[in-house]
Amino acid sequence: MFPPPRLPISSMIFHPLSVFSSHPSTSSSFAHPSKQLQTVCWNRSFKISLRNHYRKLIHSAKKQYYSHLVNSSSENPRRLWQTANRLLHRKSSSPLPSSTSVTSLGDSFASFFTDRIFRLRISLTSISPAVSPHTPSP
Repeated sequence: MFPPPRLPISSMIFHPLSVFSSHPSTSSSFAHPSKQLQTVCWNRSFKISLRNHYRKLIHSAKKQYYSHLVNSSSENPRRLWQTANRLLHRKSSSPLPSSTSVTSLGDSFASFFTDRIFRLRISLTSISPAVSPHTPSP
């Protein structure tokens, strides 16, 4: 393996992948085939090392950003859970029923409680009166 060339930092700051478009300065018609193969292998390994370095930089930047988000909301549990849900792209379901008209929403509300009261009456009548704790003892 050949060592990677030393590039000025300024050439990598604007766009680190622009280095990929460079080709060796030797003309292919005068270069020896083994030299061409070495140049191709060297360019490929250089591109791979640049890609890996670029990925590591992105990974560390994301890690730092997310750590800052979590640390900034760590004292408030509600904000911490909101941050976690936002980072995990979780959508909260609406606790309200989906209804288009106000009258149908009112009707469903009334029927819900009417049904609950009816079930409660049935369950209370099935209990024998002697077992009730509220009846006075003779």
